[in-house]
Amino acid sequence: MRKLGIILFLIAAFAVNETNAQRAKRTSAFNELKRGNLKKAMELIEPTIEHEKTKDEAKTWFYRGNIYLSIATSQNEEYQNLDTNSLQKAYNSYIKAKELDEEDEYKVDITRNMMVLSEQFYNQGVNRYNKGKYEEAVDAFQNSVDVSKKLETVDTMSYYNAALASVQARKYDVAKKYYHKLLEIGYDKKPGLFAQLANIYLEQYRNTIESKMQQVSERMTKKGVLDLLDRPDSLYRSQETGKDNRPDTTKWFYTDKNYKLRFRNDTLMEFDKVDPTNAKMDSALSVVKQGREKFPDNFNLIITETNIYLASGQTQKALKNLELALEKDTTNPTIYFAVGANYDQLIKEAEGPEKEQYFNMAQDAYKSAIKLDSTYFEPHYNLGALYVNKAAELQNKANALPLDQNEKYKKLKGKADSLLQEATPFLERALRIKPNDYNTMVSLKEIYTRLNLNEKLKGINEKIQQFKKQRQQQQQQGQ
Repeated sequence: MRKLGIILFLIAAFAVNETNAQRAKRTSAFNELKRGNLKKAMELIEPTIEHEKTKDEAKTWFYRGNIYLSIATSQNEEYQNLDTNSLQKAYNSYIKAKELDEEDEYKVDITRNMMVLSEQFYNQGVNRYNKGKYEEAVDAFQNSVDVSKKLETVDTMSYYNAALASVQARKYDVAKKYYHKLLEIGYDKKPGLFAQLANIYLEQYRNTIESKMQQVSERMTKKGVLDLLDRPDSLYRSQETGKDNRPDTTKWFYTDKNYKLRFRNDTLMEFDKVDPTNAKMDSALSVVKQGREKFPDNFNLIITETNIYLASGQTQKALKNLELALEKDTTNPTIYFAVGANYDQLIKEAEGPEKEQYFNMAQDAYKSAIKLDSTYFEPHYNLGALYVNKAAELQNKANALPLDQNEKYKKLKGKADSLLQEATPFLERALRIKPNDYNTMVSLKEIYTRLNLNEKLKGINEKIQQFKKQRQQQQQQGQ
């Protein structure tokens, strides 16, 4: 029994010595931190968070948090490189210390250091965002949010920046979560917030449309696409953006409300309709209307709402908004172009005097856009196409006349040719702005042929052949 007592005493003494050794390491880590020797402090503290005798003590984790926070905030690059995850380790350490600190011994110091930590996470997010590391920026801003929650505060700027970074990372569902949270907590003082959230829903809606178009595109043969390129196309436009989109094997846009793929007036292919009033479109309108209730005169919100109306085919509402936008900014060529594109669309739906009225309004709007920006391709092309389309309409009427109405035929043909002459300088200017735009080349070929401008016809034919050759080479390289 006596020997057993000695053995038990030795075990107890060993345990005490081991405990003292670990606590001594912890104290040494603290002292090295005070001396500014962060590398040694980190090496000493790490074993103490795993040892049975010190891992459940608040002091261990508090010291560790201080060490890693010092590494993260150090101006010495050598110390910064000691651990690339120092902020996260500091945060985890303070949370653990807080859990173990039953007597609130370190409460004040932890709170103060957590405030520093939140600021550091925010700065980290900004740095990552500026470097284009958007997903990593979201994580950093979220960490700043989490720290603030622990401090029972609301970090609205971190929420907002996390939303912006999520959009840049194309993580739209994540961005929506942050934007809706901001609205939930009453952060509705920025009109841009409403515009950005509405644009996310609009982008998701457009992605749904483009996904459908991609399905159509994949069913088109390369030969079929090349055949289409030989056909004049003054009507082939994106209804959503008004921008020119050359047909190719990767991207198509619908041109009517029934979602039929059209080239001029020929229906090439139909596909499942995506209802413009689907949930995403409803959400986009709902958000932007909330914003306009608070900021009725905000220009960006007016334009955002207009884009939603355009995407959903609500032309009249879009025009009403565009007219309001012009009252606020008469120096923006893109607004005039959008006005022209909308009246251009209404021409197709109108009859009689109203059709002529919309034609004149579209013409004036395009000319205003060109006057403000002489290098703006779209209004040049659209204005030329406007004249070409009207000329084609008149020529069709002339061709439909009985043979004995020769004078009326000449009169209609003369008006049509006059419109083609009006279109020519605008389309030629458009081609100088975008020298490889195939649609412009083909439209000019049609005009030169009709007006017997043989020298110009020869030149445009050479450009078209060169374009086709380059396109075929690109396709061969892609195979």
